[in-house]
Amino acid sequence: MTDAPTAISLEEAVPLLALGPCLFAVAFLWLACRPRAKALIPSLYFLSLAASFAMPLLPLIEQEDPTTLFGVQMVSAAAPALCYLLVLSLISRRSIPFGHWLILSAPLVGEASLIYRRSQQDRFCLANDLCVESASALMLYHVLLAAFIFLLLILQVSRHGLSDRNEAQLERRHAYWLIVTLVMLHLALPILDLGRLTQRLTEAEAYRLALLLRISFLYLVLTSLFRVYGAPLQVAMESLPTLARAGRPPLDDAALAEKLTAIMRHEAPYRTPSFSREDLARLIKVSEQTVSRVLNQHLGQNFSEYVNSFRLEEAKRRLASENSAVNVIAFTAGFNSIASFNRVFKQATGLSPTQYRQQHGTAGLRQAAAE
Repeated sequence: MTDAPTAISLEEAVPLLALGPCLFAVAFLWLACRPRAKALIPSLYFLSLAASFAMPLLPLIEQEDPTTLFGVQMVSAAAPALCYLLVLSLISRRSIPFGHWLILSAPLVGEASLIYRRSQQDRFCLANDLCVESASALMLYHVLLAAFIFLLLILQVSRHGLSDRNEAQLERRHAYWLIVTLVMLHLALPILDLGRLTQRLTEAEAYRLALLLRISFLYLVLTSLFRVYGAPLQVAMESLPTLARAGRPPLDDAALAEKLTAIMRHEAPYRTPSFSREDLARLIKVSEQTVSRVLNQHLGQNFSEYVNSFRLEEAKRRLASENSAVNVIAFTAGFNSIASFNRVFKQATGLSPTQYRQQHGTAGLRQAAAE
């Protein structure tokens, strides 16, 4: 006589269902992102989120081994630090310097020592007359760590901001939404820990609320995630073999690239600071995905690099041939801030705009006078 299968409770079924979207997000990121390094931080974050869903499921698969449980707890504990790195990557849109990765040592080292102490004894004593329960010490550590990371995020947002990004307006909105939901989730979770510390919430109540928050976050941000990190798996509408397109040759990327360049040179839409990929797609009557494909695969540039190349070309020409103020030239060329103009100009030429004018201005003025 065989044993009847063990029934799964609702509290076990919910995190089990949440694991699927987490793993799907990781798979999507590794398939969609180019270069693949771009997928590293968000993938690690969603793996950490998956670990938080997996912890209550370990007994179901008979994985109550202390080593396995410790490993899953450590991966889950890295979520606040990974949230910091993910927000920073969304703000800067560049690779994260090594120094910022050191923030992972805070949850990993601190969590490891507290989990070990909790496994050895029920109370954690800093001195003979100052003892707390090990579980309470762990929750207090989570609260303090979340507060520290939140302050770091405020500092980074104030330093970088999102004002000089040139992505499409819709994509920028999704990035804002993703950042806001990340921050709100990792502010709400330590508040639940505070509720447990002050005994306003039972452990079961705090667990259910934390589970609800994580699942809500997961389903709220999936659409934003796809938008922010691109979707090369989507098929451009122009390539679908519909009846309306029957008999038409496929779009020629080389011809589209020439058309893009001609519009940019003759109509100069890049002079509008808010000019977006959506606007460019509308000008040549194709989808945004087609614009991205042509830029990435045929021209080897993303939208921001492509538009800034025309802005820089105009700025260099005017710096060499005019006496207009640098800020006037920057704004006329389409840059939305002097800081953005100086940074992009220095990266492209190795010179500041003023230095470039000093080196090229005389020849430019003579050429302009001769013409």
